[in-house]
Amino acid sequence: KIDEILIDLRSLASKAGVTFVQAEIEGIDLKKKKLLLAGRPEIEYSSLSLNIGTKTNFHSKSLIRSDEKSAVPIKPFSKALKFIIDQDIYKDDLLAKPFVVIGAGFAGIEIACSLRKRWPKRSIQLSVKPGKKITKNLLKTLKVLNIEIIGKNQSSLYPTLICTGNKSLEWIKDSGLRIDHHGRVLTKKTLQVINYPELFAVGDCGVIKDTSRPSSGVLAVRSAIPLAKNLEAKGKGLKLSEWSPQKNAIQLLDVNSKKIL
Repeated sequence: KIDEILIDLRSLASKAGVTFVQAEIEGIDLKKKKLLLAGRPEIEYSSLSLNIGTKTNFHSKSLIRSDEKSAVPIKPFSKALKFIIDQDIYKDDLLAKPFVVIGAGFAGIEIACSLRKRWPKRSIQLSVKPGKKITKNLLKTLKVLNIEIIGKNQSSLYPTLICTGNKSLEWIKDSGLRIDHHGRVLTKKTLQVINYPELFAVGDCGVIKDTSRPSSGVLAVRSAIPLAKNLEAKGKGLKLSEWSPQKNAIQLLDVNSKKIL
């Protein structure tokens, strides 16, 4: 249930004596040191830590226009979840249109397997781009779960969930901050943004210069402690510590067909 994974940030911030503001970020004014918000007054900062994640790498041009209403990116997850819940009425309908998951990375496969547990009888298809290889064990599991592998979305009329990787938010690209070819903000090993020592960037939206790593939840979580320590050190005028993320991490997929069936 969604309630089991939500964190009440407003309550948490209140207990910590921190002001909580919920608003969409539209941009940043680096000269005036102001964060620009949608529908709210701008916020002036002396120090700022960015951990805004990414959005789905969704190229609408690759889909037919009539597809846009029925094709929903996995991020932001709130919209994707609503889309999935709306499709629950077809969970036992063998004649319902197939539900398509585009993207055969770990995220796409995990989502397809989770949907099979949610919808035991509905037709589910996993769209794999040409040249993408899936291991034999995963292919075997997908076959057992009756998840059909297709080359591409065969109909613009099928409900589709897009899990095709991540890309940076547009305002980051237009901010004037130094970014890499993925659109992630470049930082020093102290997690401070290059040329802007009052800014920090971690998680999927930031990457340490010359220490390129793929966006990963493992690295995002591991950066929390060094970030917290450096934010505290900066506030006290102390020397900041350097941090280097690990080169490798294990990725686990819980798609045991016996558990699901």
